[in-house]
Amino acid sequence: MYRLAVSLKGDPGTPIPWTWRNQVQGWLYAGLLRGKEVGHSRYSYLTYSLSLQPGEFVESRKGLMSASGEWVLRVASAIPGLIAHLEDALRGMKEAPVPGLPVCVGDVTREPLCDKVEFWAEPIVVIARDRSRFLVPGDGEFEKTVESALTARYRAFLGEDVPGPISFAFAGRPRQVLAHYRGRKLIGFKGWVELRGPREVRLFAQMVGLGHKPSCGFGMVM
Repeated sequence: MYRLAVSLKGDPGTPIPWTWRNQVQGWLYAGLLRGKEVGHSRYSYLTYSLSLQPGEFVESRKGLMSASGEWVLRVASAIPGLIAHLEDALRGMKEAPVPGLPVCVGDVTREPLCDKVEFWAEPIVVIARDRSRFLVPGDGEFEKTVESALTARYRAFLGEDVPGPISFAFAGRPRQVLAHYRGRKLIGFKGWVELRGPREVRLFAQMVGLGHKPSCGFGMVM
């Protein structure tokens, strides 16, 4: 089992807009994965993130700027064959531009999923049941909601209960992130997390993400 790491290359210092999730989601769902099933019932089973290659970066009013002009797009999915299809499509697009972003596709590599309990998490978004507010790590409700969302997604995908208890918590103090998505501003939290439970559930989390809206570019763990 593996996820894809796609090198994206642009001009050094050219900003990636804060709305990058909109562009990447449209490129993946309406473009590369058009006609492919990415979920069923209430859930999608694909997640992605965009991060920097090692090196400095700065935040500006226009977005994130990479000193090297290089980025990494990671994509994972629990749906059989979906990542292989995406890998084939991306390997045939080397040097092709990404719609709406000032970067082109570079190398595509596989990153194996790991049997471990500590992960780096991209911004995890958790919304209260009444949808009135974003939950905050450390209040107990945030952690329980992450656990229940993963459990529900596992049950919906496999048609069976999680084979044992799971627990989630940030390993240190997370960083709060204000993310732009489809005209909304969502509050998420990123950092090192501990996810304990059966091996198959921890692997599944790496394929589908944590929290709410993982298929929109939130909550990827690696």
